[in-house]
Amino acid sequence: MYSPFNHSENLSDQKMSLKLFSQLADKSHLYWAQKYHDLIADETDSNDNNNNNLNTTSDYDYDSSGDTDGDEDEEDNGCESQSFIDKISKLHSEGRDVNLTKNVKHINETFAVLNNVKTLLSNLFVFNEREKYKAIEFLSEIDFKISSQCMTSLVKVFKSIRNTEFWAIKMLDAMGSFPPSGFAEGVLADFGEYDECLDVKSPVDDKETQIRGQYCMMKVILPYPKLDNISDDNNLDEEIKLNDKFKAYDIDLQKLTLRTIVETLNIVSGTIYRMGICIPNTCTSTEIEDVINKLFEPITKLPVEIDKPSCVVRDAPVVLDSFEKFAITIFSLSILFVITSTFAEVYTNYNRSTIPQTKDDLIDTNKEQLLTSFSLIRNTSALFADTNGNWQALDTIRLLLIVYVFIAHLYIAATTLGLVTLKSLLTVVIPRMFVDKRYWFARNPLMVDALYSLSGFLISYGLLRKLDKTNGRFNYFQFIVQQWLRFTILGFSSLLFFYLFRFTGEGPFWYYAVQYNDGCKNPSQLFRILTFLNNFYEFRIETFHETCNLPLWFLSALMQFLIISPAFILLYWRRPNLGKQVLIGALIVTNIAAVLPYFILGVKPYLQILIHGAKLLSANANDSINWYHTYPNVQIHSYFIGIATGFIMKKGISMSVNQVRLCWIGSIIGIISVYVWQASFWGPGLTEPVISALLWHTLGKFIFAISFSWILFAICSGRGYYLNMILSWSGFRPLARLSFGIYLLHFLVIGHRIFDIKYTHVSNDRTMWRYIVIDLMCNVIIAYIFYILIEAPLSNIFRVIYDRKPVVVSNDKKQQFESSLANNNNPKVKDLNTYINVSKLTISVNGNVNKMSELSKL
Repeated sequence: MYSPFNHSENLSDQKMSLKLFSQLADKSHLYWAQKYHDLIADETDSNDNNNNNLNTTSDYDYDSSGDTDGDEDEEDNGCESQSFIDKISKLHSEGRDVNLTKNVKHINETFAVLNNVKTLLSNLFVFNEREKYKAIEFLSEIDFKISSQCMTSLVKVFKSIRNTEFWAIKMLDAMGSFPPSGFAEGVLADFGEYDECLDVKSPVDDKETQIRGQYCMMKVILPYPKLDNISDDNNLDEEIKLNDKFKAYDIDLQKLTLRTIVETLNIVSGTIYRMGICIPNTCTSTEIEDVINKLFEPITKLPVEIDKPSCVVRDAPVVLDSFEKFAITIFSLSILFVITSTFAEVYTNYNRSTIPQTKDDLIDTNKEQLLTSFSLIRNTSALFADTNGNWQALDTIRLLLIVYVFIAHLYIAATTLGLVTLKSLLTVVIPRMFVDKRYWFARNPLMVDALYSLSGFLISYGLLRKLDKTNGRFNYFQFIVQQWLRFTILGFSSLLFFYLFRFTGEGPFWYYAVQYNDGCKNPSQLFRILTFLNNFYEFRIETFHETCNLPLWFLSALMQFLIISPAFILLYWRRPNLGKQVLIGALIVTNIAAVLPYFILGVKPYLQILIHGAKLLSANANDSINWYHTYPNVQIHSYFIGIATGFIMKKGISMSVNQVRLCWIGSIIGIISVYVWQASFWGPGLTEPVISALLWHTLGKFIFAISFSWILFAICSGRGYYLNMILSWSGFRPLARLSFGIYLLHFLVIGHRIFDIKYTHVSNDRTMWRYIVIDLMCNVIIAYIFYILIEAPLSNIFRVIYDRKPVVVSNDKKQQFESSLANNNNPKVKDLNTYINVSKLTISVNGNVNKMSELSKL
């Protein structure tokens, strides 16, 4: 009831306001009542003095409220009351006759120019008393939900900006802008200056709290209808013809409809723009969001949101959760074990004879093996150790497949998850990633099928050889427990890196990376990883951030295949003919299983799911990703083809040179044709035919798996000599043995590439391949750390527990021993039988089981 008196421009009303608020006994309201009273009183006295001194009457007539029909202050206050254009015009006329020069006689003239700029800005953006009063009146009518501490800080920032204090100007300068540069070519964000904002500190004042910069990410929301409200509205399916407007960008928008626009807005929750803002650390994101929305939403009709996790203050206290503490503890213990084990190996080798004299000098006991299982020397040497046969080429093939997967994931993630960080969206990789033929390599999932075929081949051939050695004795329970322990320990160990991931980067978008890793702390996700059911997690875009280390779904499917595969392999070893028939039946059933979701559940195979991103919100599209990508029904036939290849490899077949050549030609044609077939589904305006897509998932993948399995068979059976020679190059050896860690941890590196960034950037083919090379090197380094701390020690310990062969030896010791035998200068070797007994020892060289050279070769 008192406010109308307080807001009046009539002096008598202001006197009443002062009287009323004095009776109210509220210091805050009384302060502003006194302020407004003095302001109106000063203006009234000024007008009266002007009229008396000039002995004239005003050209403006006052109405009953005391206001004027015009801007009476413009004549009174000179430049301060002029319009912006008037000020510019006056300053321009004053400086028109000044000689322009870039050189001056003295540094004082340089500072004079700078001072002129400062004065210019002050004159252009100064507010006169009436404008100040209007602003106060406008703001006082808005009910801001803001603390007194935050309000005090905001007022101090505004005053400091007006007084050109540098710390406050830096806070303003750190803000993002709209529109940003490059907006016409597609920019979805302006991050501003992240580090500049965090470095802001106001001068220390004993009376006031120091203000520090707080960086937050603000999202501008375009109000949008929910999909449930428009599902039956057929008018939304009408195409929007925008091709003429986008000819300069060479983009085909013939499939753009109102429905796709609505679906896309639902995917991004209406967010059309992100902007970095710098606010005082005494304010919360909720308070600033409330202020901005109440100030601007009534004008723009565009609400804004500020993600609380996005707000960062420099040197904020770090709080560790239980998962992070656990990860730090495990890594600390592992490093301690590595140091201790390395010293143990050095000590053991030092106390041995310089040249081994007997076979006992070559042998390490199980105790010694266990002591050196974490040794940096032993495990690093194992990376470079040579292996016999053609199997080294298979390690290189696995490495190349994983590198391929890494490249594809980097392309896809950079153009989907990292879309906000990119500039020139309409002119570079983004609009062409899912339509241009040259990006076929990043859109094809066949490399995962190749990894399953390779796994099936290795487990089949390896288990058949073991059955030959043990005469058919096989402990199924021990086999499953051993594989479960190995995969579980390695899988959970990879999560330790993700638990500490948030401490390895920073930036405006970094909180998204942290959010995507929170899924690794979800009990339900951890249970799925422990039980190897992670690949049955139902994909939903709205819960995508709840996933945990996506490569673990491959381990889950592989473990499921390992559980069932021994039955087929044992049956084949004991009854080969029946085993062949059962395996053929399994291949037929698994091929049909790949397309059963369509015939039973009506789920279509969307191969272009990333082109039609809006489809991700539909249940059918989510089910399509699950049934045709992550669930095991779509990969198991590739695994069984690998098992069949292992059967053929174990049995051995004779082939003529022409037959081998035909198989090679057929294999190459098969792989290329399946790739071309899949690429034909992608393109502007294309919709994958259902029948063709179903055939690709059955016949196409079958042809690819057969073609790829031939390459494996040919290399291991000596029918791919030149290819085997290339793939067996020693330079591939250490990288190939790190490939498992590269695969498990490659999303850490991709996450850094996407989210650890402080400015929007342009992504084209050159930058992408530069990123690939750099990120692969980083991935190898992280994989080496994983190998030294976790993978190699685990393998060594398992070897001691399950193999129980106390026969570890170093390469140099073995070579010294063989040399002494060859030169016949070993006094302890008295006859041929002693040498034969030693040479027949099965020894483990740096973690790899080998046979010593046969006597006949010497």
